[in-house]
Amino acid sequence: MQTLARRFWTSQRSGRVLVTTALAITGLAFAIAPLTASAGGEKCAAAAKAAKEKAVRVALASPSVLSAYGPPMVCHEVLIGKSRSLPWDGGHGGADSKYDVSKLPADTVDLLIKEPSALVRMETLRRAAVYLSYSRGDGKAKGLAWQLIGRRSEYVMFGEASGKRDPNAWFDVAYFIGCLHQVDMGDGFKFAESDGVPGYLLMRKAFKTAQALNWSEKDLAQMQFGAAVMAHPAMRHKEWNYAIGSKDDIYDQHLVTALKTGKGDELLETNIAAHLKTFGKSIDDVRKVAATK
Repeated sequence: MQTLARRFWTSQRSGRVLVTTALAITGLAFAIAPLTASAGGEKCAAAAKAAKEKAVRVALASPSVLSAYGPPMVCHEVLIGKSRSLPWDGGHGGADSKYDVSKLPADTVDLLIKEPSALVRMETLRRAAVYLSYSRGDGKAKGLAWQLIGRRSEYVMFGEASGKRDPNAWFDVAYFIGCLHQVDMGDGFKFAESDGVPGYLLMRKAFKTAQALNWSEKDLAQMQFGAAVMAHPAMRHKEWNYAIGSKDDIYDQHLVTALKTGKGDELLETNIAAHLKTFGKSIDDVRKVAATK
């Protein structure tokens, strides 16, 4: 099986060239890093490391090089400490080969509704998407994906109808749609798109709902980070060779807001730092921008 990173990026086309052609420029052959569920999976990071070293040498900061790091929502785990999530063997692609994927929709939603932390829910949804990517062969993956979306959407609809609106439910559906997009689950999951990001329209609704309920900015800090990962420039085929904060970009806005409003949330700051380091950026750069806002 191809790596998640290669599967996604070989399916995406720009107006001029195939991204696979751009990948060839970096000298990275993703085919040498197969990702298999039975072996626990070759981590996306293995391919990313080789690509990063090559990218540094050629001093290129285009979406084609960023693509070598793998889709950010699924190829980079969210650090959650000892919090409960779906069974996992560790790392980025460490799906448990013994896990019964037919239980995925029910297990995932059960974890989501009991977990207030957006970071933990992000990792649970990431793992769910990875499991589904491994299950394509039996033809059941899309059905299970829709079951999960439907089960979590029930909480959205109930909340709206009963007057007990739930920003977390909106966030979860939005984030999962983004994850499915990044494992290339198919065009059927590229909906609720805004600003070039599938699911982002629902992410906007999550924030609007939270604001209507008077959630504090600190309450939303982890969600801001989730929105940033979802809207990463590489996922929208945008250049990212600019300094953070120098452009009016939704990714920058969410990331800076997450760091500024989440001050004191050590786990959030650790995740932001890890995310930025993966793509050759520094959390200190974001701190400088946040200090001016």
